[in-house]
Amino acid sequence: MMIESKIHTKRVLLRKFKDEDIIDFYEIVKKHEVGEWLGVERGMTFVESENYINTIINHWTIHKFGVWAVISKINNRIIGHCGLRCFNETQDVEIIYLLEPKFWGQGFATEAGAAAVQFAFESLKIDTLHARIRSSNGKSKNVIKKLGFSFVEDREYEGRTLSYYMMHNPT
Repeated sequence: MMIESKIHTKRVLLRKFKDEDIIDFYEIVKKHEVGEWLGVERGMTFVESENYINTIINHWTIHKFGVWAVISKINNRIIGHCGLRCFNETQDVEIIYLLEPKFWGQGFATEAGAAAVQFAFESLKIDTLHARIRSSNGKSKNVIKKLGFSFVEDREYEGRTLSYYMMHNPT
């Protein structure tokens, strides 16, 4: 099965990460206001961001789908990431996204997320898509709700409380 490595929306291009994206991505994730919502709970170091991108690239190699770099069509620069990954060593698939703070609140996460959801259901034929969000991250919860996910429960995961959401394939 041929899996799309690029998806175009009105304002962004979703494409597979490349090794040369690490520096630009690091400039985003080194910021505390981004990292506080990630597992590290702070801005990432360069080595952590490099390992993170390599994990994303390896996921594509293993599963033939994954997380895309989100590229602004205005300036052709990385503004974050969005996509799909298997989690908890299962075949369950979750949506994840992250944006440069100056792009928060402008609908970019919802736009990229909608493309990822469509890809999950139409191209991958996934039955159920999951989302896990830090329970105190109201902005991210708003995005997930706009995408049509339903709240399942709050659950402890690796020392933090995450809100779990699900969406079933409508087809």
